[in-house]
Amino acid sequence: MLRRSGVAGLGLAVALALTACSGGTDRKDDRAGISDARAVDAPFSPAQLKQAIPSRLAAPAGWGVTGPFADEGRQAEDKCAGQRLPGCVGLTATVTVDLVKSDSRGDTNVHFALSAFDSLDNARVRMKGELQDHQAKQADSTPLALDVPGAEDTIAYAQSGGSGERFETARFRVGTVVVLLFARGLPPDHDLASFARLQAQRLAVAAENRNPDA
Repeated sequence: MLRRSGVAGLGLAVALALTACSGGTDRKDDRAGISDARAVDAPFSPAQLKQAIPSRLAAPAGWGVTGPFADEGRQAEDKCAGQRLPGCVGLTATVTVDLVKSDSRGDTNVHFALSAFDSLDNARVRMKGELQDHQAKQADSTPLALDVPGAEDTIAYAQSGGSGERFETARFRVGTVVVLLFARGLPPDHDLASFARLQAQRLAVAAENRNPDA
């Protein structure tokens, strides 16, 4: 499922999703605290990106945190190119974290990966590549409805592993930051949407040079 500025468009062409424009400069999304003239549209510093990704203080009760692991500057861009990821130009920093919960059913986890770019255009190019990459593989996935306040160019889907285990993925852009969430075996009380909203809210706060854990 693709979403752009809150307008649902299941089956909408990728090109339309990426070229649609938001109108106005005064409207606000009160759920995320992001206005159309948004702080998140400015480039994030590596420090802001590290603050934005979920921390131990932000993790739900009973969940552990592994990371963060961060790269910046040329190291981040070279690693992106080496992994043949789409849209590495203008990449200024990356940071990843894993949230893990152990219970009687085994480990459940969510992988968070944030990529910061030096401009909206370069972030949009990266997201365009992510969307096209999924379009080429969508026969193996099931679309998921995902509403993330403040996010643009959102896509979410589920896949099944060889053992029947459920994997869920969300990709979305918040201003100059592209977000990837990859989840395995999530419990009912902590679904993919809850983690996506958490990430979007933390990006909105960090964009204003505030610590989301304060």
